[in-house]
Amino acid sequence: MSNVAFIRKAALSTRHSWSRAMGAFFENAYRLRGRASRSEYWWWMGTNVLVLLLLWVVIPLLSGASVGRPLRVGPFGSAIFADVSLFEIVTEPGVHTLAGDVCAWLSAVWIVLTLLPGITVLVRRLHDSGLSGWWGWLAIVPFGQVVVLILALRRSRPTSPNGSGFTVASSQSA
Repeated sequence: MSNVAFIRKAALSTRHSWSRAMGAFFENAYRLRGRASRSEYWWWMGTNVLVLLLLWVVIPLLSGASVGRPLRVGPFGSAIFADVSLFEIVTEPGVHTLAGDVCAWLSAVWIVLTLLPGITVLVRRLHDSGLSGWWGWLAIVPFGQVVVLILALRRSRPTSPNGSGFTVASSQSA
């Protein structure tokens, strides 16, 4: 295969990976069992950050509204459990616009609608990396969100012979 064909194939697979990952995210939105690939989890996190960035910062700033809240992200994707601040823009307080107020309501609706799917994709991501979904509880302790996000970076682990999704150490008898 020529270099040009390889680059085109790579570009096409990258372009479709977001749609596949988000399709899997919404298809499995309420399933705690199973696995979620790194791409599914991180495409979801990137999409969530982009949506919240647009709704909390970009659109209100373009409409002339004041912005005084940080853009935060947590392991579940929502700002409710977030403790990792990406950045903060503080403008003169008290300026309200219709677009800014609508965006505040839309971001609240987005957070409520994606809270449970964000939790389930994290649990499935932990399963895929060979960990129990209970590790997600670390997110409620200080700095636990960072630990859970790091655990979500782990590579996929093969399933055990019993099909549980977790790796099992085998011992050989002599």
